[in-house]
Amino acid sequence: MSLDLFIDTEPSCPMPDFPDYDTAPVVKRDFLSDIPQARPDCDKAALEYIDAGLSVVPCALPGKYPATPWLTYQAEIADAAQVARWYGKNPSWGLGIVCGDVSGGLEVIDLDGGAFADEYDALIRANAPGLIERLVIEKSPSGGRHYAYRCSEHDGNSKIAQTLRELPGHKPGTDGLTTLLETRGQGGYIVTYPTRGYILLQGDWLHLPTITPAERSLLWSCAAMLDESDKAVKVEPAPKPQPKHEEPGNASEFHALMERHGWTKVKTSKGREDWRRPGKTDGISATWNYIEDSFYVFSSNAAPFKDNHRYTIKQVRQLLEPESVPQQDRPLTEKIYLTDMGNGRRFALRFSDQFKYNKALGWLNWNGSKWERNAEPQVMNAARHTVNAIFEEARDAHNPDDAKLASKWAVSSQSRGRLDALIYLASTEPSIHTPPEMFDIDPLLLNCKNGTVDLRTGAYYTHDSSRLLSKEVNTPYDVDATCPKWVDFLNRIMDGNTSLIKFIQRAVGYSLTGSTAEQCFFLNYGTGANGKSVFLETMRGLLNDYASAAEFSTFLATQNESIRNDIASLAGARFVSSSESGADKRLSEPIIKALTGGDTIAARFLFKEYFEFKPQFKVWMATNHKPVIKDTDHAIWRRVRLVPFNVTIPEKDRNPNLIAELRAEYSGILTWAVQGCLEWQRDGLGAPVEVVDATNAYRNEQDTFGAFIGLNCVVSESAAYSASKLHKLYCEVTGEKVTAREFNGMMTEHGFKQVHSRTGNVWQGIGPIEYESND
Repeated sequence: MSLDLFIDTEPSCPMPDFPDYDTAPVVKRDFLSDIPQARPDCDKAALEYIDAGLSVVPCALPGKYPATPWLTYQAEIADAAQVARWYGKNPSWGLGIVCGDVSGGLEVIDLDGGAFADEYDALIRANAPGLIERLVIEKSPSGGRHYAYRCSEHDGNSKIAQTLRELPGHKPGTDGLTTLLETRGQGGYIVTYPTRGYILLQGDWLHLPTITPAERSLLWSCAAMLDESDKAVKVEPAPKPQPKHEEPGNASEFHALMERHGWTKVKTSKGREDWRRPGKTDGISATWNYIEDSFYVFSSNAAPFKDNHRYTIKQVRQLLEPESVPQQDRPLTEKIYLTDMGNGRRFALRFSDQFKYNKALGWLNWNGSKWERNAEPQVMNAARHTVNAIFEEARDAHNPDDAKLASKWAVSSQSRGRLDALIYLASTEPSIHTPPEMFDIDPLLLNCKNGTVDLRTGAYYTHDSSRLLSKEVNTPYDVDATCPKWVDFLNRIMDGNTSLIKFIQRAVGYSLTGSTAEQCFFLNYGTGANGKSVFLETMRGLLNDYASAAEFSTFLATQNESIRNDIASLAGARFVSSSESGADKRLSEPIIKALTGGDTIAARFLFKEYFEFKPQFKVWMATNHKPVIKDTDHAIWRRVRLVPFNVTIPEKDRNPNLIAELRAEYSGILTWAVQGCLEWQRDGLGAPVEVVDATNAYRNEQDTFGAFIGLNCVVSESAAYSASKLHKLYCEVTGEKVTAREFNGMMTEHGFKQVHSRTGNVWQGIGPIEYESND
């Protein structure tokens, strides 16, 4: 191997020759003036868009995220009643439009940075006269543009062009590039007018044009002309001998390889070629030799190739016919120095697909299905391999002096100090250092033994290290798997109550996700021998890395109501279970609100620094005694879902091996849970009457203040009683030691008014029963 080592860059798609657009006049668009527009309310606009055949979703502001699960609206359009529910809940929400088939083939070209708009428009005018005047064009709050149209041919979201120029509000990648132009298509959406900050510049969403596939290709081609990824700074490779099996000019070998795998050569011009992927009847999916000796793929449906990636012939062959390529190190063409930093770079170039690092998680190793922690032994082995490969660099050096220096450095690098330095410096390489918040970032992906499930659709995909998933359930996913014992178990413990069982299925499905949109926790209550523990242990065993068990004390009131150390271990979990059999345990209302509210919280491990995380977990408690909830306000009780476990299993019918038997049905239980997740996204969590009634009864039981008034006081307009005496009576009757301030707060919350009289402060309209009898 040569000392000249290679960096694999990822330039965007080089496009075929087009007319010289530099000579085309740049016509200033009259419609770009930001004339104030009368803005309809988003709910009214949503109804108009629906009538025009567009699928809409509400969007939370100031971000751009849908304010509600929107999988359903990728397949069907909401009705007026749904719109009313959305904006009745929050009238300030913005408005988004779902792209793709559901909106009649809608596709939007999204340009970031208004400074490029005139340049892009000029390209369209030069290559497709009259086309731009037909598009719906919208300005975003950042100054960018949306170019909207309908077309019979449309794909998923695609990146078309990147720029080296600075775009406000956008952070460039390590190569200095920022995405400039991308599309929103099937499976995508955009935030749009009349959302605050969005301005229609031309046309409107009620009258979208339909363009031909050829016109669409021209819009994409003009966008690709603005791509600057091939100008990114990189070190040019020094000439080096080519292996006999891979001569760059061996076009016939490359053609035969591609044609064997169903690719079609569409066009050849000046040694450059356009190729179409298998299964596609028109258009271009990839190019060859626009970048010298490189096959560049820009289609998102050209597996095993990734979109917006370039490949050498060797890499193409390794993907299509891996058995024909001998295993050896990646080709490297960047000059790497004989230093500790150079060794770290060597490691990164060879193993960035295998290892990641950050301070919070340490070293992680890709094991073929997930990123696994505690990878230090594997990292050391990879460091040894990296050092040994320097001897190969010495053998391939162009002159004896370089060979001698490389050999000497290889020997020196085998010391413990050099290896430690290599590993440390490799951990700082951008391709390896990955912040912890980048892992498991998609709340609707669930990693399984045999692949990854997209919980939006139930679709199954092979494992992919680029998804950065570090967790895995304890079973493969099999859409046809069944779980008869699990179904029988639920029927037994719920006494055949279908509505309760369906609720549990939706709740478990919701718990597969990283969403906390329901802002609730589940309290499984029953006096014993009723399946609560079997249920929780089965779910915890199935969900594996996604599940965590917490001490019940984690959720109980203490002297210090701040976020405690025991919360830290729950970061990243999606299902948290906790069991308690003791009586008179009081829940901490601030802790419950913090853990179910969806906001970022602070936590720390013992002797460690505080860190912040956003809870993804759903808390499932199992208890023989209902915990005490002192607050009576709606803010805490709206979070409670009490699930009654009323069936007691007779001792003769109890199966001590049931947990093990259910373990054999994990795959079927997972399929059952995924179905519950899809139903949750479609119908919401809801609650059957049994859960509603049990929760309301629980709330009434916990209202000691209400009980005190009902049993010990008379409420009358003419009544008035000493504030201090009534406080004292409450403490004596209930046994609760509440302060005068706390008692006054409860009185005020229940509508009573305190006034000052000649004898001191009194409560109007209330007094003890003895007061009435003495009156």
